[in-house]
Amino acid sequence: MGIEQHIGIRTKIGAIVTSIFLALGLGIHVIFTVILDDEFNSIERQAAQKNITRIAQAFSSISGRLQRSTVTEWAQYDLAYEFASGKNSDFLEKELYFESMKAAGFPHFAVFDSTGRGLALGMIVEEQQKIAPLPPALIQQITSNQSVAAFITKPDRRGLGGLIELEGQPYFIALGAILPTSGNGTPAGTLLFTRPVDSTTETEIRELTQLDISIASSSIDK
Repeated sequence: MGIEQHIGIRTKIGAIVTSIFLALGLGIHVIFTVILDDEFNSIERQAAQKNITRIAQAFSSISGRLQRSTVTEWAQYDLAYEFASGKNSDFLEKELYFESMKAAGFPHFAVFDSTGRGLALGMIVEEQQKIAPLPPALIQQITSNQSVAAFITKPDRRGLGGLIELEGQPYFIALGAILPTSGNGTPAGTLLFTRPVDSTTETEIRELTQLDISIASSSIDK
């Protein structure tokens, strides 16, 4: 009887110790898989959000530079103002020619008058080294964007910049109100340029964000 009691006590103690270890194990499991995992997940989410913000800011910075360049260097220009006002055609011949657009990195351009009517809409054709008319499908894609359409019908001196998808590829787009070089007067129309989101953009964003990113787009140079 004493032996049976002793065995019973040992069994109970063993069961209690086992239960304690199981409880400890469960507690440790909860700490690591629930509390710590949640904390790590939270840190990862915060880091991912910061990276996304940095990338968005980088895109905004590049877009802003293009917008400012379009407004101050191209749209606010006497020759552009005279062209949009119907006084001469020298602006196309002297500024919007193939070599100029290629050097500036603008594959598409468009000039609209103050009513929103297209005066000159073109694109560079690398193979033939010339400027060709912008296809109707591309014109539709550009002008169907609500922000772009609103700007064209009512140009804003501050300009407009952002991203747009053309033929399935991402492009920066910039619009400037056409004004005299002095910046005075009423806008005579809108000048629009695009720039591809390509390998150059990828390098710029890597430098700005210090992140090893890759832009998944067939427009990236091979």
